[in-house]
Amino acid sequence: MAEVNTNTNLQLMSTTMTTLSRFMQARAAEKAAEFTAKQLERNAKARFAQGTRQAYEEQRQGRLMISNARAAMAGSGTSTTDAGATTQLANIKATADYNALSAVFGAKSEAQGIFEKAQAVRYEGKTKANAQRVKAVSTVLSDAMKIRENWNANNP
Repeated sequence: MAEVNTNTNLQLMSTTMTTLSRFMQARAAEKAAEFTAKQLERNAKARFAQGTRQAYEEQRQGRLMISNARAAMAGSGTSTTDAGATTQLANIKATADYNALSAVFGAKSEAQGIFEKAQAVRYEGKTKANAQRVKAVSTVLSDAMKIRENWNANNP
């Protein structure tokens, strides 16, 4: 049996190292994408929580305004239960409710956008990883032909 020459050995080592490197790059791309996606998801949850806190504050401010309005009405000697007073108090409550719901809706919409970005980052990472795997297989196939040609040339 013929000995494998130095060029063939070097080609085999180069192919092995290139292939391993491509697979390592694929895994690194997936890990980096997953890390970024998890950060984005944490940001989305934080944004939604911020909107929830803002909604609570809007509700609290509304209750405070209603209380102050009732106190002002009572202090001026007017009724707090007549039609005009009830309408004014209802308008204050409606405004506070609207502001609270707007805060929640805005936060939820923004959080949803961030969650979708996290999904896109994961997809991009998987796509990059798959591309690296295809390159690794391509390298093996391409170099296998070169190694065979080198072997045939040196072992007639």
